[in-house]
Amino acid sequence: MRDHPYTWEETDDETHPGASGGGRSRRRHQKEGLGQAGIALINSVGNLAGFVSPYLVGYLKDLTGTTQVGMYALAAILVIGAILVLTVPPKLVNR
Repeated sequence: MRDHPYTWEETDDETHPGASGGGRSRRRHQKEGLGQAGIALINSVGNLAGFVSPYLVGYLKDLTGTTQVGMYALAAILVIGAILVLTVPPKLVNR
């Protein structure tokens, strides 16, 4: 149980969260929770994209008569997402 990454005992002071000095343990646990929330957000956006993109391609195919426009739209969204990822400051990434 001590080797599990989400236990309270895996801190420098090895105190119980209710004991004095347990604030450090609590903060570490909260940071891990933020990472889990970030992964959940990424997963949710990915699921939403998987749901919306076929409708977008179908709509653009009905509008133009070809699926090429839909593929170009998806490629443009991908490029925009890559640019947004590259604009994230290194201080936010390497915390």
